[in-house]
Amino acid sequence: MILKDIHFHQFKNSDSLQYFPEVGMNFIIGENGLGKTNILDAIHFCCMTKSYFHHSEKLCIQHEKDFFRLESHWIDSENESHEVVVKCTRESGREIRWDQKDYNKASEHLGKIPVIMIIPDEVYTFVSHTEERRKFLNYTLIQIDKEYFAHLNKFNQQLKQRTALLKSYNISDAATSKLLDVYESDMANSANYICNVRNQFIQTINPLLQKYSLEISKGLQSCQIVYSSNASTDELISIWRNERATDYKSGRTRTGIHRDRLECLFNNQSLQSFGSQGQIKTFVIALRLAQMKFLEEYLKSQPVLLLDDLFAKLDEERVSQLLQIIEQSGIRQCFVTDTNMDRAKKISQELKIPCTLHLLKNNHLSVYEKK
Repeated sequence: MILKDIHFHQFKNSDSLQYFPEVGMNFIIGENGLGKTNILDAIHFCCMTKSYFHHSEKLCIQHEKDFFRLESHWIDSENESHEVVVKCTRESGREIRWDQKDYNKASEHLGKIPVIMIIPDEVYTFVSHTEERRKFLNYTLIQIDKEYFAHLNKFNQQLKQRTALLKSYNISDAATSKLLDVYESDMANSANYICNVRNQFIQTINPLLQKYSLEISKGLQSCQIVYSSNASTDELISIWRNERATDYKSGRTRTGIHRDRLECLFNNQSLQSFGSQGQIKTFVIALRLAQMKFLEEYLKSQPVLLLDDLFAKLDEERVSQLLQIIEQSGIRQCFVTDTNMDRAKKISQELKIPCTLHLLKNNHLSVYEKK
């Protein structure tokens, strides 16, 4: 999908903003605090029906306003035009419209416009936080598998219900025990589906991860992910039943797919334990490139790439290398934010694909230079 234009109204710090990107590499240049990241987040919202940064869409409504509205227009691989309209009010929440037709559920939109967002903090949080690695799994898989999304939602809802029920748990209360049996059986079924899809995904993405990591490191670093789940479906039911008393004391469900582990390896060593900053950066970049290729091959549609302020954590050489690999992959549209116009101009000159430099100033985007 190619973004032709996007219009903001009362989204975050923008009262009103219009953006007309081009095919190729789009650099959005401006000082910190002007809203460069908000532009990427608005594009992300049109793709994923939610903000990349906020759990509640209502947090995206401009301060002291009652609603926000996003309107965007896209061109697909067959040159067909599409419109996405997002509206969110403080009273009723969000509404998503695709080609003048309202969705019954926002999840129906997932996968129509695949997207990948890369932010600076990811360079470190992905390796140091297990939750971030599970988030990567879910973020990718809900774009390709609606059943995965449904099972994930169901599991998380029943996980909360089980935990809440355990707070008043009495081992002699037969009614509560029966209700827990129902929750745990349903959770195990969803966990089984989720675990199988995750395993298949890891098997598919590891060869891509290895390919890109070797390419970036010039043959020095071969990366992979090792996925391990807590237990099988039957084992989970038994474990949850046996752990009710201890889960009651701890106030949480300690076993399940919400605790699955993903270990990052380079040259068969733990990245978290032995990886240098450079090796960690190589891993994260290679993984995102692998994710891009995976989504493109699975959905037969190129994902929109949103690269936010990469120079905050990556040196100029690595960013330039990343953009060159993206260029070689044949990607048709990518968005990059930066604070330094000269740096963006230099990198754009190194690329062969069309590049457009947009200057953000006074809540207005203008074309500074085209190549």
